[in-house]
Amino acid sequence: MRIALWCQTSAALAFAAGLAARAPAPVVTELAAADIPEGARAAALEAVPGMQFAGAERKERGGMVFYDVEGTRADGSEVELDMLVEDGVFEGFARQPLDPPYRDLHALVANASLNEWRDPDYGLRLLDSFGRLGLRDLDVAGHVWAMRPGEPGGDWWFLALERAFPRMVAAGVATQEQVDEALAQVRRPDFALLSPVHVSVTGTKPD
Repeated sequence: MRIALWCQTSAALAFAAGLAARAPAPVVTELAAADIPEGARAAALEAVPGMQFAGAERKERGGMVFYDVEGTRADGSEVELDMLVEDGVFEGFARQPLDPPYRDLHALVANASLNEWRDPDYGLRLLDSFGRLGLRDLDVAGHVWAMRPGEPGGDWWFLALERAFPRMVAAGVATQEQVDEALAQVRRPDFALLSPVHVSVTGTKPD
């Protein structure tokens, strides 16, 4: 018997619903460029050759360790890398090149919903998780698209942000000026954003 799972990560709606009941924040340590671990440096240079380091944040949550490494590319443009540390190995993922203030509010929304039921890194463990459930012949497929204003594929997110942003202002984590400018950014006809990753996993259920 062949079964499938489809899942989508939507941080804005979870953020808007749970801002007041946020789980404890991760333990964050600011690091100067000279204090970035060698493993993080190596992973960053592999992803962005010639990267010049500006600093980093080390975040620990639920026994997991993450690094946000900031710096510039060889051409002088800014770059930020998210890294997950598993068994001493640093795995790096580049962030989307978004302009402030939307970039900062987007990061806040994407990282703020830390309820115990929400695991932002679950996708990394999909195959292992379903293998442990006994499924065989596992396969996985992902899908992303460009989210633009005025299109259904983008408006679901931008409308969710319109509902979340006032709560951010009320909570004191953003100013009304930032919110107004960010909403103006996402309403520009030339604005485009990479969608959340949609993942489907298929497998065979044992007889």
